[in-house]
Amino acid sequence: MLDCGLRVSETVSLRYENFNFKNKCLTVKSLKKRGKTNYRIVPLSDRLYAALADFVAARKNIKPSDFLFNGQKEEAHLTRFAVNKYLSRTAQRENISNLHPHALRHSFATQHIASGTPLENIKTMLGHGSYNTTLIYAHIPQEILRKNIEAVSNAKPSFFRRLISTFIPPKAAPRINISFHAGNLSIGRNNELDALFKNVTAGVNTLVLGSIGSGKSHLLRQLQSNITTVPNVPSVPAVPTISTQQTKILKFDDVANIKQSLANLLLFLYNNDKQKVFDVVYPDFDKSKFAERITRDSVRSLCNQIIRITAKREYILLIDSLDNITAKAVQTLEYLKDHFVIVAAAREIKMDKSSFLWNFDMMKLKNLPRPQALDLIHRLSYNLQVDDFDLFKNHIYEQTDGNPRAIYEMCDRYQKEPVLSVARIRAVRHVGAVPELDCTVIVLIFLACIACLRYLNHEVENGSFRFIGGVALVLLIISRYFVKAAKRKFV
Repeated sequence: MLDCGLRVSETVSLRYENFNFKNKCLTVKSLKKRGKTNYRIVPLSDRLYAALADFVAARKNIKPSDFLFNGQKEEAHLTRFAVNKYLSRTAQRENISNLHPHALRHSFATQHIASGTPLENIKTMLGHGSYNTTLIYAHIPQEILRKNIEAVSNAKPSFFRRLISTFIPPKAAPRINISFHAGNLSIGRNNELDALFKNVTAGVNTLVLGSIGSGKSHLLRQLQSNITTVPNVPSVPAVPTISTQQTKILKFDDVANIKQSLANLLLFLYNNDKQKVFDVVYPDFDKSKFAERITRDSVRSLCNQIIRITAKREYILLIDSLDNITAKAVQTLEYLKDHFVIVAAAREIKMDKSSFLWNFDMMKLKNLPRPQALDLIHRLSYNLQVDDFDLFKNHIYEQTDGNPRAIYEMCDRYQKEPVLSVARIRAVRHVGAVPELDCTVIVLIFLACIACLRYLNHEVENGSFRFIGGVALVLLIISRYFVKAAKRKFV
């Protein structure tokens, strides 16, 4: 009320979503006139920003719709009576006469008039509508209003205060980090996406390999969203396919239960694109009974029926994960790989289950290089208020090693922090993204070299070489047990 000139009703009804902490301003809904809604933007002074920073630092789980000043009842704001009672107690304690909410608003206007702030600027900040029609619609830049705010709130301190601040600098206000921006973006995968499009256009089967969090599923979603909008066959078998440029996509995730996935795929085709085929082949057959029938068919029979009712290369088959592929699923893909254009993703495929990959193009996804990783971090967190943004970006990169999923998770974690100090930035860490260094080979080679000293003893006639080499040889023999015991078993 003192630094923004708000009415008491406007103050108690403030919500966190009214604040733009990045630009240090506040959007106020005028509650003076009934039936008419007006909004005004008032800059926040430095001392008010610092007070708010301390205030929100003690709050947890802040939501955009939460009131800044909560009342005693749930989902209610502080009452005007409570504000008046608080100011009355403050007046008695500080020996201030005539202290009430409107006195603070009046002081706001009086101080600005005394400092030379133009009257129309004061009218805009106070939200008055009784000036004249021209001034009601006059647009005053926020920077001018901000300078007026700072001129009053940052008055020149006394000589004694300046002397103290020379030896004890005042503590800088922490950064307020409350923002409700959310977005989705893709960085560093343009070349892979272009290569995937070329393979699909040419009818080449593709397997996307990569460690967890490298962006395999994200790449497949980008491909899907740029080609066509389709349902997930196992879960939604009755939603029609929307085709773009004669390209249709079928997608299923469950390769562990390949028979059920094929049955759902066949039902989906008969309920949509191949409805006429079903009416010709099974004119008097109830589809509910047909669903029971096809579940009794063999996997090979289901594959034959799917191939029979679809044209070659008519559909793209998207498989989100082949990590748990079974032997039956391997046989199925071997049978379908020449009929569909298959695009699949996996962390790794065992050698004994890789026979279906003979005509697949392999695409290996790696973590993002440092420039692209920093670019992704910057775009995901450009709205955050941090004390040291370079430290912030470098800390995330060091914790994630450029893993896109880990970067998303860390940036999302920081979005939940009301205040981001340097200490808080360093306290947040990510588990599992940073690769572990395996020094087993280096240790074994070192022991082998030392063990050679045992045989060098005959050349240099040094008995100590024989002893040292013998100890290294014994350690080399039993090293497998030490290596097994030293492996990390828990997070």
